[in-house]
Amino acid sequence: CETFMKKKNVSCLKVNLIGNGVQGNLEIGDFLDDILLKKGRKLTVDQRNYALTQIEKEPTALCITLVARIVSNWKSLDKIRSNDDMTLGDSVVDIIKHLFDSMEPEYGTNLINAVVAFITLSKNGVSDLEIIDLLSLDSIVMNEVNQYSTSKKLPAHVWYRLRGELHGLIMTTANDCIKWYHRQLWETSESILTEEMKKHYHQILGTYSGNLVEKDVLLST
Repeated sequence: CETFMKKKNVSCLKVNLIGNGVQGNLEIGDFLDDILLKKGRKLTVDQRNYALTQIEKEPTALCITLVARIVSNWKSLDKIRSNDDMTLGDSVVDIIKHLFDSMEPEYGTNLINAVVAFITLSKNGVSDLEIIDLLSLDSIVMNEVNQYSTSKKLPAHVWYRLRGELHGLIMTTANDCIKWYHRQLWETSESILTEEMKKHYHQILGTYSGNLVEKDVLLST
């Protein structure tokens, strides 16, 4: 796994087993501080204490990485309140859901749901061109994205901007297909898809894989 990550030039965080008590807290704090330092960010004392308290509920490398991703966007004047933007979940699952939710104001709920679904439901991953094709076949997404256009294809820049937001959550396989980089990301994504959503996206995947699509919609052919 580590060799594959190096070949694909994907950075990873090595974390030894994080213990309990004072020593464990120091290790978690050091890892969090190191990640934030590389992003040029630093938390206030109250923000850092809150972040560490939440991480200690599920002290894994993935949890630290995801929390760092969220808190790196906090401003020094931001206070820890019940505000959703300043509240971390009590588990990695909650934090992953928070990340997806935080992307919705910028990209739209339907686009985020579709991207999460296609990455999750594609058994061997999905390429950039394939996911643009699949999103183009989703009328709900197209109605949301193309409010001022009648194009049948999703503008490629929409996907690539969102792809950038997903950096650190996805990885590219040897076949240039996109998959979730961690099993818990896949499990959480699968759990938030309702049966109705799964049926909807499976129908689109079936139409696409069965070549039942107008040629002027496709990019990957």
